[in-house]
Amino acid sequence: MDAYLALFPRVKVWAMIVIFLVKLSTIWYFGLWVGLQVLMIYLEAGRVAWFAHLGGFVFGALYALALRKRVQAAVQQPRAV
Repeated sequence: MDAYLALFPRVKVWAMIVIFLVKLSTIWYFGLWVGLQVLMIYLEAGRVAWFAHLGGFVFGALYALALRKRVQAAVQQPRAV
């Protein structure tokens, strides 16, 4: 999920907030997602590994940033038909 943010930071995505469909930039969308994860940790909600979600988010960001130039070069190269 965070790889999408790292590779396409200016793209807007559709998100459903309660019953409303809104278009948000990826930074706002994932910021809300991280905030929700932190809130769930604070509230000790259920037996879900909320820290694992955040750890995966951070790992995805680091991995995507490491591959960012390679992915962008592959996207910009014209394909042979």
